[in-house]
Amino acid sequence: MILVWVYHEVRLRYRGESQANQQEEFLEVTLASIGDAVIMTDANETIILMNPVAEILTDWPHQEGVGQKFSTVLNLINTKTQAPYSSPVSAAISSQVNQSLHDAVALVRRNGETIDIDDSCAPIIGVDGLVAGCVMVFRDVSEQRRHEEQVAQTLQREQEINSLKTSFVSMVSHEFRTPLTSIFSSTELLASFDGRTNPERQDKHLQRIYTSIRRLEQMLDDVLLIGRVESGRLQFQPELMNLGLVIKDIVEAIQAGIGRHHQINVSFDKVAEPVFMDAKLIKFIFTNLLSNAVKYSLPIHPVEVSVAVVNAGVQVQVTDQGIGIPVKDLPKLFRTFQRASNVGNIHGTGLGLSIVKTCVDLHRGSIQVESVLDQGTRFKVWLPNQLTVPPKVAHPELINTAEEIEGLEHLKILKAPSQ
Repeated sequence: MILVWVYHEVRLRYRGESQANQQEEFLEVTLASIGDAVIMTDANETIILMNPVAEILTDWPHQEGVGQKFSTVLNLINTKTQAPYSSPVSAAISSQVNQSLHDAVALVRRNGETIDIDDSCAPIIGVDGLVAGCVMVFRDVSEQRRHEEQVAQTLQREQEINSLKTSFVSMVSHEFRTPLTSIFSSTELLASFDGRTNPERQDKHLQRIYTSIRRLEQMLDDVLLIGRVESGRLQFQPELMNLGLVIKDIVEAIQAGIGRHHQINVSFDKVAEPVFMDAKLIKFIFTNLLSNAVKYSLPIHPVEVSVAVVNAGVQVQVTDQGIGIPVKDLPKLFRTFQRASNVGNIHGTGLGLSIVKTCVDLHRGSIQVESVLDQGTRFKVWLPNQLTVPPKVAHPELINTAEEIEGLEHLKILKAPSQ
């Protein structure tokens, strides 16, 4: 009977071990077939199991990962701040509550590569009601997040385009209507004049028509230029040019138009000519800056323009004593269709400074603005001069300073493009 009992116990134990082995094999096959990474720890956060996907994502082989602390194998960080991310295993074991990973969590793999991960962590509760360990299931969501970011950027871009369209329609309906109304009324008055009409009144209305047409032309040019910028068709084409002559031509054009009642003072500080820049973009930059300086200041206050050599480039400062720019408007000053909140009834499209910033960027230069409300504004534009001077030919007749430029054969000095 003793032998029978021993035999029976051996058979039961063998059957139990066999079932346990079968369950273990079944568990291993199941974990290996899961598409997500699975890591199991004991109550001390020591890893006791890793499936093949977890080995791949962490870059830790099973035989090396098992026995390590969870935080050693899974180095988690916040993708936005790059700061360490608190262990979800610790939180799950201490709280006995499932933990979900934050949207911005990344895993720093053993080889140093960073991947975005997502999923959850759950405590393992034993039959005694105590926490026996924890299991974490996660997956690589790097491609998904890249796709989500692309979609978000596309949506943002569409919103910006819709906003630009709305701003453009508003600008056209308002800014184009005013000069058109002026042209229409002056034309009607001229048509009603008889031969005895005062010629001065005729000249006045003709000048009003001319000014309105020029304003419409400038707005259309700005809109077309912004279109070229948005489509990437505005190119940087530097050539040898005389910066002094270009700025002088711009000042004369401004004073013949909207700045005819203003004084514009220009000073040069030993700027060697020629320079290597894009004359057309230079015209866009300083026409807009000088036009704004004149438009937003009273005729009794002169506008100052200074040109100097600074750090292997040229710095041009345009200073006025006008209405200034509110501090809250400075961060968005160079955005398309943006205007300062204190411009009142002063006409403008909100395109000028956006064009200026684009042209400065194409030169790989910089622009800064300093402004005090009701006291004035100063724009500082720095443009690099990448001119390389070969040896020994002088063209003093083409230079706007007392210094000669040596070593330039067949030099072509460019002036500002014609209106």
